[in-house]
Amino acid sequence: MSPDRVVLGLAGLIAIMGLVKLMRRRQEHLRGLLKTHVDKQLEWSRKKARAALMARRAAKRKATPQDLTELTDMLHENDPAPAQSSSQQEEIDGVTLF
Repeated sequence: MSPDRVVLGLAGLIAIMGLVKLMRRRQEHLRGLLKTHVDKQLEWSRKKARAALMARRAAKRKATPQDLTELTDMLHENDPAPAQSSSQQEEIDGVTLF
């Protein structure tokens, strides 16, 4: 083999290794973005399910227009319960919230 071919082969190998390293770094970055997106979507769906469940439960308890204004006030209040970790599950009225 001529020295020119060896140098070109080594340069090609170094270029390929650099491209693979860039590709893997980009792939990890995209995985991180995807994980963040999925976590936010999961949190949003939990909040939505909790709000719907609270509204259903409160609507069952309230029947008169005065009760409905109390219901509106109750739903606008902050939930005093501490935030749960994502690994715990909560069950309210037979519905499991993740």
